[in-house]
Amino acid sequence: MSVIVHVRHFLNRKGERAFPELFEEHRRRAAAFPGFVSLRHSPPVVGDSTSEIEMTLEFADESLLQNWRSSPDHAQVAAAYQPSWIREPEVTFSRRD
Repeated sequence: MSVIVHVRHFLNRKGERAFPELFEEHRRRAAAFPGFVSLRHSPPVVGDSTSEIEMTLEFADESLLQNWRSSPDHAQVAAAYQPSWIREPEVTFSRRD
């Protein structure tokens, strides 16, 4: 049973412009971890001063996802996104049978 993480990012304009490069680095780092299945994102929903982008990350199982989330690579990815945030992202978890 795979585990899916849904992350809704709330980005400033600079973050929206930086997102493609940040996302590719995120994908590169996550894909190097055992159990990685996929990482995708929605098109941005652009507001007056912010953009919302939803990302979906899938790992083969919860323990492999936790390996990624507790890694220095994940910490570096999160730190790279952080200056782009208007506020903390919304994160939800689900399972796929």
